[in-house]
Amino acid sequence: MSEDDIIDYFDFENMRKEEPDFCPLYAKNKKCHDMESLNCYLCACPNFRYNDAGIATIDDKIQYSYCNIESKDGRQGIYGAKIHQDCSRCTVPHTKSYVKAHFNHEWSAIFANSFAAK
Repeated sequence: MSEDDIIDYFDFENMRKEEPDFCPLYAKNKKCHDMESLNCYLCACPNFRYNDAGIATIDDKIQYSYCNIESKDGRQGIYGAKIHQDCSRCTVPHTKSYVKAHFNHEWSAIFANSFAAK
């Protein structure tokens, strides 16, 4: 498949029809992000940074994840003594134009630095 064919294949509507077991939300016809044209190629965001050991201590809480591009639609959620990035309102990596700009046939290459701490 060509790059464009692959990107088009990962359109939410197509994936729901062709790959119903890829995501549990497909069976419910529910999108993980509220947007008209959701592309699922970068289901996992390459801008998400995570470290099991923690990244920083902020006000006696341990931060485990953050957004590398500081998306205006993301936020830091506090869950007890843990801080995690909440990406639920961010659509940045799920647009066709973003996928096209960052596309790589070697999918893992897009995520090469995704799990490194600050």
